[in-house]
Amino acid sequence: MGKETHIQSPRHVVARVPPANTSRRSGVQFLADVLSTQAEVSAALTGLVFVALSINLKQILSIPGLAGQAGEALLLLLLPLLIGLAGALPQTSIRAFGGELLGLGLIDFTAVSLIVLAGYRTSRARRRNEYVARVLMAEGAVVPTVIAGILLVTQHSGGLWWQAAGTALCIAAGVADGWVLLVEILRLQLSCRLQRT
Repeated sequence: MGKETHIQSPRHVVARVPPANTSRRSGVQFLADVLSTQAEVSAALTGLVFVALSINLKQILSIPGLAGQAGEALLLLLLPLLIGLAGALPQTSIRAFGGELLGLGLIDFTAVSLIVLAGYRTSRARRRNEYVARVLMAEGAVVPTVIAGILLVTQHSGGLWWQAAGTALCIAAGVADGWVLLVEILRLQLSCRLQRT
């Protein structure tokens, strides 16, 4: 009598496979996730600017034009936050989202322009190239959002790339203004004292 051999079946690792209709996320859902993350990052950076304001409020108010630059920093960081929140909402169409971008971009552009123009009078105490760099940085950060809104309203997919560029520029310009409020303020305060003497 021969030996009976028992063949054990190999153990299979069973992976859960999502249903076919949910295995690929739609582009709209992906965009909503990206914009939600954008809102979170912008909210954190806006909070840091508020901390800088609370730490250096007395010095900020004592230097002409710096309070406006603080407002500019907040507006630049609030734009990506508001766009992220708008994009996280259920959208009826890409055109509707483009209209929201266009509206937010134009409001922010107008507000930043008014702050920059008001800062021109007080900028005479500072170097001219600082003011020019500030204007180019602030206005240049908001313009891509306006362009993105126009492109998306006309249903041009390139608008999403402009929106991404606008977000990056707004965050960079807002962080640069935050740097002035936290660190550069010491140099500005010293130069204001020297001019008064």
